[in-house]
Amino acid sequence: MSVPARSFVETDSRLLPTGLIRPVAGHPLDFSTPKSVNGHAIDATYADLIRDDSGLFTTTLTDRDGGCVEMQMDRNFPYLQIFTGDTLEKGRVRTGVAIEPMTCPPEALRSGKDLLVLEPGQHWAGSWRLRRTQPQA
Repeated sequence: MSVPARSFVETDSRLLPTGLIRPVAGHPLDFSTPKSVNGHAIDATYADLIRDDSGLFTTTLTDRDGGCVEMQMDRNFPYLQIFTGDTLEKGRVRTGVAIEPMTCPPEALRSGKDLLVLEPGQHWAGSWRLRRTQPQA
C-alpha cells in the first residue's frame, strides 16, 4: 500500500481523535513509500496529503500478484481514512481494506475542525475515482 501523506490524526486508546496532527515519518503508519500492510493494524486518518501538480492525491493498494487499485481524489478531500479490519468480529477480520476520502477529520461535528457547512442555496462538489489495473504478464 502507498499513502503519500505527511501526517495523521492522533487517537487515544479508544481510537477517539485527540485533536493533534502527528507526522508519519518514522511512525508505523508511514506508508509514504509503498510497503506491505501485513503486520499493521490500521484505523487511521491521514492528513497533509501529497498531491500532484493538478491537485490530485493518489493512494494505491497492490495485491501479491501485482494487481492494483488506485484511488485519486481532488483538493476537496483533505483527509483519507484507512481501515484494515483487524478489529472486526471473527470471520470478517482483514477481509479487505477500506479507503475513504474525507472532507473533514473524525469528530468534526463535535469539534468543528474543517467542518464544511453549506448555507441554503449553496452547493459543494468534489470528485474521486477508483481504477483497477491488472498485473503485468
